[in-house]
Amino acid sequence: NVVDAVTLHGKPAVLVDRRHAGMHTDFVSLDNHSAMRDTCGHLVEGGYRELLYVTEPQKGVSSRRERTAAFGACVAAHEPRVAGEVFESVEGESDALDEALRALHRRAKRGRRAAVVAGNAVVTLRVAQAMARLGWQFGQELGFVGFDGPEGASLIGPGLSTVAQPTDAIGRCAATCLIERLQGLHVAARQLLLPGQLVVRGSSQPA
Repeated sequence: NVVDAVTLHGKPAVLVDRRHAGMHTDFVSLDNHSAMRDTCGHLVEGGYRELLYVTEPQKGVSSRRERTAAFGACVAAHEPRVAGEVFESVEGESDALDEALRALHRRAKRGRRAAVVAGNAVVTLRVAQAMARLGWQFGQELGFVGFDGPEGASLIGPGLSTVAQPTDAIGRCAATCLIERLQGLHVAARQLLLPGQLVVRGSSQPA
């Protein structure tokens, strides 16, 4: 593909957010594992015991796979008091998402609060639309935290809790890596994982 061709011609490249198999280049990204750990920890501390991670299809997208794996690790770390499932949301299949949310709500027994973690802004909007179709309120029937929340996250319901990516810092780091390579830096491929910021709003307030 095009990226591989650039690499084969000896030109430097920096990967941002998504990894490519076989490419040994500098990589800059959100630290998905620590961001998910903070998210799950926040929900567990708030009394949530049934968790559902909603992601776009993982195939071929490293960031989605990493966040899904991190979610599984977080749930495992809190078992048996916390249970979690993963649902892949496909565009145009709103009925399946609605049923996944209903199933989550049914699993939430008395005293076991339920929450959704959304893998990105696209999924956040799909979940918000599903909540509206079901007639439910964030922070009441279901708690919620989303990665990369849309610009209006603070205006949806009681305000949606989000994991904000350090996009400016990621851009600066990627540019610095590329400039250093262009100037002749020859070191092993570097991996720079930057921390996200958990912005807590009404959708994930503790009981």
